[in-house]
Amino acid sequence: MRTLAIALCWLWLGTAHAETRINAVIGDASGPAAADEATRITTHLTYVLARLQAVPSVRPDRRAVLAALARYIERGEYPRRTGDRYAGRRPWFVDDRGVYCAVGQLLVDSGAEALARSLAAEHPYGYLLDIDSPALAAWARGHGMTLAELAMIQPTYHEPMPDPEVIRSTVAGRADAFAIACARRSPPLAKVALHITSNDHAKLDASTTTPGPFARCVAETVSTLAFRSSHRIAPFAFDLALVLKDPDALFEAQLDTLRVDRDCAIGPGELARWATIDVTSNANVFDLKVTTEPANEEITACIAKDARARMAAFDVGIWDLHGTRYLEIPRVVSPDKLKGSLALAVPSYAARCSPEAPKHVRVTVSAKVDAPRFTIAVEDGTTEFRICVRDLLQTYLRTAYAVRGYFRIDADVQATYP
Repeated sequence: MRTLAIALCWLWLGTAHAETRINAVIGDASGPAAADEATRITTHLTYVLARLQAVPSVRPDRRAVLAALARYIERGEYPRRTGDRYAGRRPWFVDDRGVYCAVGQLLVDSGAEALARSLAAEHPYGYLLDIDSPALAAWARGHGMTLAELAMIQPTYHEPMPDPEVIRSTVAGRADAFAIACARRSPPLAKVALHITSNDHAKLDASTTTPGPFARCVAETVSTLAFRSSHRIAPFAFDLALVLKDPDALFEAQLDTLRVDRDCAIGPGELARWATIDVTSNANVFDLKVTTEPANEEITACIAKDARARMAAFDVGIWDLHGTRYLEIPRVVSPDKLKGSLALAVPSYAARCSPEAPKHVRVTVSAKVDAPRFTIAVEDGTTEFRICVRDLLQTYLRTAYAVRGYFRIDADVQATYP
């Protein structure tokens, strides 16, 4: 999901010494500062990946995490810091474009997107070893990782020099947030003419020649943006014609991002297959209602909590907004996911169960909805070997397909490896 940025103001908390290291655990052991930021981060992540791959482990869940990290490095798209309250280098869990840091993307790729969003909201610039999150600790344990290893992965990102282009880009990038905040109180405009000045401490002052309360609100909000630099900068001024979207269009766009996360997909009771989310916001009420088919109160409450967080920017305002989304609830267990799990797990468990494991091990896994266990058939090797692989797979699959600690087979499935 690409979360709509709604943060409008940062309070600057001075620090005695700006951080310069790429990582809080191993410092700059991965290499010296590179010519550009992306190269420095790629170098660090590649170095850490090699160290983690060198740790002996046959756990398929750990191997899946490291494979996801390799894909993240290959993509080479990393968060960018804009305006925030920290000088020097600092972690950032997710940037204004919705690009996650390495650890955040590992959570998303593993199906724990809700946890990633929660950490991004509660600890946007936090160091992992400073974050007290039982859910993150449980995720790490369940995927064969330690918190120290995750912290070793976590890069810090450089502090951007607040020059006119950085300021211009930041203001333009937050246009949607300005439009929503100001349209809540005044009729919106499609464009606002801004004159922005900055002193040598990067304190902004925005004014507007566009008449009306909406334009004045935008200028006042832009003036609250604060930037900090470790160095004094030359004062500057520039004009910006800020193009703003209609709040109805922004509301619809945000509704389109709604989806049912895996973390809300199963629970006791009826297996809900569809969810209807209805959202109303006007001068009197912000109302979000969720119904599920078949009805399941626990799943309904989970979806509603997540949807309210995603639509929080559109709280009570002078506008009259309404929209409905009808969403399919994803299956936690599916044939494709099961096949992928077997491809990851079988080779590791075969080697673990016997140093002389058969070269070709054929495994078939099947289950019916609400079956208490997977039916697992291992076709090759000795009886002891087959039992060992079967039992390890059963434990692994029950863990892999649990949601919030609750395991339930929610689809008829069958998959064979290889």
